[in-house]
Amino acid sequence: MSKNQQYKKRTGTLYRRWKGKDYSIDDPIAINNGTVWLKYDLHGKTTRKSLKTTNLKEAEQKRDSIMLPLQVADEAEASAQLVLKADQAQQKLDTVLLSQNPPLSIEEAWDTYLGSHERPDSGERTLLDYESHWKQFAKWILAKHSESTTIRAITPTIASEYASHLTKEKLSPNTFNKRINFLKLICTVLATPAQIETNPFEKIKSRKLKTTSKRELTQHELKTVLNTADGNLKILFYIGTFTGLRLGDCATLKWGEVDMDKLLIRRVPNKTRSRTPKPMTIGIPRPLFELLNIAPINKRKGFVLPDFAKEYQRDISTLCKITQKHFTDCDIQTHKEGTGKTEQYEAALKAWVKGKKKGKKPTYTRAIVEVGFHSLRHTFVSLHATLGTPQAVIMAIVGHGNPAMTHHYTHIGEDTARKAAGVLPDPTVTKKEEVPDAEFEVIDEEIVPDWILDKLKSQTARNWKKVRDELVGKS
Repeated sequence: MSKNQQYKKRTGTLYRRWKGKDYSIDDPIAINNGTVWLKYDLHGKTTRKSLKTTNLKEAEQKRDSIMLPLQVADEAEASAQLVLKADQAQQKLDTVLLSQNPPLSIEEAWDTYLGSHERPDSGERTLLDYESHWKQFAKWILAKHSESTTIRAITPTIASEYASHLTKEKLSPNTFNKRINFLKLICTVLATPAQIETNPFEKIKSRKLKTTSKRELTQHELKTVLNTADGNLKILFYIGTFTGLRLGDCATLKWGEVDMDKLLIRRVPNKTRSRTPKPMTIGIPRPLFELLNIAPINKRKGFVLPDFAKEYQRDISTLCKITQKHFTDCDIQTHKEGTGKTEQYEAALKAWVKGKKKGKKPTYTRAIVEVGFHSLRHTFVSLHATLGTPQAVIMAIVGHGNPAMTHHYTHIGEDTARKAAGVLPDPTVTKKEEVPDAEFEVIDEEIVPDWILDKLKSQTARNWKKVRDELVGKS
């Protein structure tokens, strides 16, 4: 039945009823005396209703008031049927299109992200972290929502559930934010192949960071740390102490970035590699130079510390544990008092196990690290500040957190970098034992012969050995 036919039927039929008999609306026998009735279909049944009037015009008005709601309902139903058919057609079309071009699966997501030209230019270490974040999420969703095999199937509800899971895992706010921010990033980058319009992680808020700054080392602690370290660990700690570089940059420093002739290190920090590709210039102080100079020239290829570089790229947490153990071996308390697995906690845990684990298991406050490899960076800055190195130079050497400031401060020259390195004392010897670096030694002109001053003024990074030999030979 067509829509027009249906509406025509819904107008109903008017007829007259007189003396127990039915007549047509215009029948002369009942036209003046017969009461007008309305006959129409409702839910498949014929309904008859008296309009209680003999006047045709009045009857037509009453008929319209009865039939109009039914007509509107019919129109709404017909429209709903059209919408339903359109939705069904769209679903069939989507099914066909999805079969021809399926949305990106969770399993394929990481390789697709790596090959995407829309992803940010991240360093190798950052990519390893990103891959770890994705694998942990993929493992979780497989266990909790095995039916969700594509990125498109990740709903905001699932994303919120995963955020709650991370919270229950008692991750630090920093770690929580890193994982959620990457999931936001990968969904944004892969929106087109994943066929999604809304990022499921978009509305998950970052957690407030609780910053705990590492403290600098005392002179005694620094001397102990450097003197008791052996082999490559000694070199690692020397690089950290005398350059102010972060652990990752120290571990992955390459010989190609070390200019032993000019006494300079040129390094683009891992942390700012993507946004600030210009290298920092750091002078090499004498203690670090002497330690690096032990390596044969023909061996100065690739990483300065290849084993540590490999460990850093594999799992930085292992490298952190190695350096933290050295601080502990030097009798330096690395955690804030009362945090972490204290002696009291260990004793309570031992008693709990001995008591067959009855009662509530002992807990401890999350360790707050106060001393770590990053303390060397703070110590480096503090030493320079104490010795009067200009703040701009210090900021250029260690790298500034603000990209605009970094760009401004990285214009120090090579001579400035070398002079900054020259003022650093050797913390491994006492003041009586320490011999000033000849290149940066301040000499009283009143008691030094002119010929020595002339020699010193002519000294450069390339000829300093020759000048030194001439001075030693004449004295």
